[in-house]
Amino acid sequence: MSSFSERAVNLTRTSLMVGFATSLSWEVGIFHALAEASTPLTSVQVAQAKRLKERYVRELLGSLVTAELVQVSTREDGVLLYSLEESAKKELEGPTGPILSYPAVVATLYQPVKECVYEDGPNGYGLAHNVAYIVPWLNIKKPIQRNTPVIFIIRSMKIIFTEAGIDVAEMGGGKARLSATFASQFPKSRFVASEICPELVESNRTQWAHVPNLSFSVDDLCAVPETPDKQFDFVFCNDVIHDLPDPLSALRGIRRFLRKPDGLFMFMDKATSGSVEADRGDMAVSFYYAAS
Repeated sequence: MSSFSERAVNLTRTSLMVGFATSLSWEVGIFHALAEASTPLTSVQVAQAKRLKERYVRELLGSLVTAELVQVSTREDGVLLYSLEESAKKELEGPTGPILSYPAVVATLYQPVKECVYEDGPNGYGLAHNVAYIVPWLNIKKPIQRNTPVIFIIRSMKIIFTEAGIDVAEMGGGKARLSATFASQFPKSRFVASEICPELVESNRTQWAHVPNLSFSVDDLCAVPETPDKQFDFVFCNDVIHDLPDPLSALRGIRRFLRKPDGLFMFMDKATSGSVEADRGDMAVSFYYAAS
C-alpha cells in the first residue's frame, strides 16, 4: 500500500476498532472485573464476574492485550491469565476509566453530524445533551481538579466582584458544575448557567435547585437577539467557542450580553499553532479538529 493508504487504513481500521474494543470493555465491565481482582483471571472468570459471554470476553481481552492495555501470562495448563497493573487500576478509578466511553458518544453522533455537512442540511447539532448524559467523565464532582486552568476564572472573579455582588453567566456550561461551584463560593453574586439544550437545562435546574443564587437559561450563542432580555457584568466560557458552528457570531452575541461599558468576558480554549500546515502530524490537534 502507498503511504497514504497505510495512514488512512490504520486510522480508520486500527484506531477505530481498538478504540471500539476498549470502550466496549469498559462499558460491559471487563476492566472493572480485572481491577477488582486480587489475582489474574481467566477469560471464563472475567465473563462469570460480569455475566458476559466468554466468547466475546476472550476476543476483547485479545485486543486489549495486543494493544498493551492488559497484562497476560500463561498458567501451567496453558490457560491464559489476564490482569491489570496496579498503576492502571488506580488510574481507572479517576477520569481515565470513564473517558473510555468516548466512542459511545461518537456512535450516536455520526448520522446527525453527517447530515450537517450537506449544503441543505441543518446548520449544527446540539451535542450537549448527548455528551453530558453518555460520558460519565463530564460528571466528575470536582471540576477544578479536572481542568486546573479554571483557577484563573476564580482569580478574575475575586478581582471584579463587589461587596454587593455582580451578575455572572457561564455560556455552554454543560452540567453546570462550575457555575454551581462558583455560586457557592460567591453567595452575594447572581449566576446563570446557560446551555443550548433544553433537556439539559431542565436537568441542571433540578440537580442544583439547592443553590439559591444560581439560575438557568437556554441560549443559542450564534443567535443572540440584538437586545437581549438579560445582561451580565461578567460572562465566561470554558472550552466552548471552538466547538460552535459560527464562533465569530457567538462572540458578537456574547458582547451583547455584557453590560456596557465595563462588562467583562473571559474564555479559555484550545491553543494550537493556528495553522494546519504547522500542526501536520500532531494527532492531538487532529483530534480537536475532528471533535469540533
